[in-house]
Amino acid sequence: MMKWGYDAPYNFIINARVEELQEKKTFRPLLNTRRCVVIVEGYFEWNPKKEPFCFKPKKKSDDPEKPPHLYIAALYSADESVILLTRQSTRELDKIHHRMPVVLDEDEIDMWVDCKNYRFEDIIDREILNQKKEKWNDLYYYQLAPYVGDMKNKTEKCLMSIEDYKKELDRVGIKRFFKSVKPKKEDDQTTHDGTDTVK
Repeated sequence: MMKWGYDAPYNFIINARVEELQEKKTFRPLLNTRRCVVIVEGYFEWNPKKEPFCFKPKKKSDDPEKPPHLYIAALYSADESVILLTRQSTRELDKIHHRMPVVLDEDEIDMWVDCKNYRFEDIIDREILNQKKEKWNDLYYYQLAPYVGDMKNKTEKCLMSIEDYKKELDRVGIKRFFKSVKPKKEDDQTTHDGTDTVK
């Protein structure tokens, strides 16, 4: 079974910058021999304020029970460690984080994994990173509840939006002990004994 992250002699690598791959001796031998695709429903990222966000594809699935997927370009080593490839974020996504995964269109998958007939240097700029392709505008994001920041949380709560989280706090938190009070009308008057009267 493949595992995410490569245990290099100098550190543990989970992602690699696509624009630096041909310069790094760790990755250079893999570019035309060991390319793969990681299929996900979305991914997490944190903004400069350390607030978590979830990124997902905008497109809808034909099957409501099967959510749309993202196809992320990756490399794998001899021990089947997988390294995801990243690129500079689009202008829209850069508001949250300056890096994003290298995503593939479905019709690019065969080309990416076919190392024999498609060399990395021939396809990476012309095809995979082509800025004119719609795939770079096919992501949306939303802010997450703080559950995702805790390694102990491995439930669907990690996908809860910050809006739903605030609603949950209102429902189960201290606010449930207080009833809302309607503001008094302007023509309300208070008598000397402290009782309210209305004209």
